[in-house]
Amino acid sequence: VMANLPANPLTLLDTTADNDAPDEPEAAITAVTRLCDNKGCSKPGSPDKRCGKCFVACYCSRDCQVAHWRDHKAQCKCNRAFVLKPQTEEHLMCLQLDFAKYFIDNFDGDEGGFVRYKEHFDKLGSVGEEAGRSIKSVTVGVLEVLRSGDLVRLTALAELSSRNCINDWSLHLEAKKALQPALVKAHKAGKVTEEEVLDGIQSLGEAHMWMRQFRECKKCYIKARDGFVRVLGADSAKAVHAAYCVASQNEDDRAIAEYRRLWEVAKVSLRDEDFTYSIANHLGIQLRKKGEHQEAKAFYLAALEGQRRVLGKHHKDTLMTLNNMGSLNYDMKNFQGALECYSEVLSVQKRILGLHHQETLASTMNLANTYVDGFKDFTNAEELYRFALDGRKKTLGKNHPETWKSAQDLARLHVLCIPNKKKVKEIVQEFPFLLMNPVTGAHIRRFMDQRQGQIE
Repeated sequence: VMANLPANPLTLLDTTADNDAPDEPEAAITAVTRLCDNKGCSKPGSPDKRCGKCFVACYCSRDCQVAHWRDHKAQCKCNRAFVLKPQTEEHLMCLQLDFAKYFIDNFDGDEGGFVRYKEHFDKLGSVGEEAGRSIKSVTVGVLEVLRSGDLVRLTALAELSSRNCINDWSLHLEAKKALQPALVKAHKAGKVTEEEVLDGIQSLGEAHMWMRQFRECKKCYIKARDGFVRVLGADSAKAVHAAYCVASQNEDDRAIAEYRRLWEVAKVSLRDEDFTYSIANHLGIQLRKKGEHQEAKAFYLAALEGQRRVLGKHHKDTLMTLNNMGSLNYDMKNFQGALECYSEVLSVQKRILGLHHQETLASTMNLANTYVDGFKDFTNAEELYRFALDGRKKTLGKNHPETWKSAQDLARLHVLCIPNKKKVKEIVQEFPFLLMNPVTGAHIRRFMDQRQGQIE
């Protein structure tokens, strides 16, 4: 790729010819404080003199730009490959403009969402106000934060992109990866403790986990565990928590044995730590997979009791355990119990996360499946499937796998449970990929062929 670029592929942008022009927006003013990116240069870089390819590297002169190209070209390529999700870009633009109505319109029932997001955004600072890729674009602004090494801004970006806010796992991972060297540098300068650095490694492991990068995740967890054991002691809360996280990356009987060992320690000496009950929850998960339903139920109940006491009944971890209890009841054919668990989870998520948050929509799907399999209540199921499909189209787009899953479940409902040729045809027209699925496609074709005369 680099061979196809001109010898000096950087175009130095200079928009300062008009000295009478008004001051630039805050994003540009903030960028003035940056030093020139050319190593060894102590002059301030100009926000209007940047790499013409990635718009991130900032220079004081063309000479510095040319001198820095050998060091910059690899990073430039990475910068140009960086793309924000459209929904994240839209969120950040609206935060920049204080556009509260956008969040009210898009997160019905989550009126406090704007306040929660804005708290982190204020620490993040301006990241641009344009879509696409330009000096004033949100994408370039986020890249500047990621490359800045600024502990406060990187922490704010990590929080803003987390599950509790924008829920952009890929951006969250990038923020956590950039945050780690910033923490190490701050530790060397005496600004943060070694324990805080280890906290960062632990949270980086979690970010890798959400992106299903399990090898990197486990490496981080092991490094954090060993560090906490050395710094705080093997029986310390953070060391036990990290050991639990390491065990969570295993799926065999060794994981269950380690969970049991950690549970025996934590339930006595760490009763007020939230992760103690996450250990019980994960024990329940592993035992459920082995078909040991009664013991799994006992651990889920222990987890729920502790989480409600320590975290509160509306905390996301409490809701996760309650959801798992619903799934266990579903496996045990206790559909009434499953319905009660899923309904309680969904009710809280609607109020706290909003109607269209991905965890809310996942709970909506769980409830719909329970109505179908446990009660043959296809009317309620259809309403819930449709709501989940519309919500995922709105927040994830038509081409996201979770949107496809909702479309598939709704189509199968109208093929197998409440046959309706007209509705199946409408779904297939919007999601033609359904016909390419070996199982769903075969059901749809057979249904359409056998019921030519039926239109409801």
